[in-house]
Amino acid sequence: MKFLKQYSLGLIIATLISCNTEKNKPANTLIKLTDLELIERARQKTFVDLENIVYKNEKGTEYVKANIENLAAQSRLPYDDQFLNYFGYEFLFAGKEKIAIQLFTMNTELFSEIPNTFDSLAEGYLISGDTLNALKYYNLVLQKDPSNKLVEDTISNL
Repeated sequence: MKFLKQYSLGLIIATLISCNTEKNKPANTLIKLTDLELIERARQKTFVDLENIVYKNEKGTEYVKANIENLAAQSRLPYDDQFLNYFGYEFLFAGKEKIAIQLFTMNTELFSEIPNTFDSLAEGYLISGDTLNALKYYNLVLQKDPSNKLVEDTISNL
């Protein structure tokens, strides 16, 4: 996958250079693509850091809570409810449900007023096969957002 990303990036750069007739535009485009690559590397580093901190219990979830703003800055993402959600889903879809659930749980503690944090936790439990906890947190979503038809449908299908 990494090779494919690098190959695709090289192909995009080559295409932009060959198709562009403005004198300085390719250099500007190259800088923007390089910035995107740096951001992706920063996010990958944060992914690895979170895995080491949470899963390998080097420092634990309390450390993540205490340093969440620094971890967000390191990954070049804003510190809000979407920060832990982003990495929670990264772990969830990488087959690391335990870490994902820990991050989603932490997110519900940090941003308890936002229904989406509970929806993500419910989805984490559902994907990991824990239907009872999934149902528990989907019901919490409905308490916070009674008009959420998608969650109603999900509950009715459980």
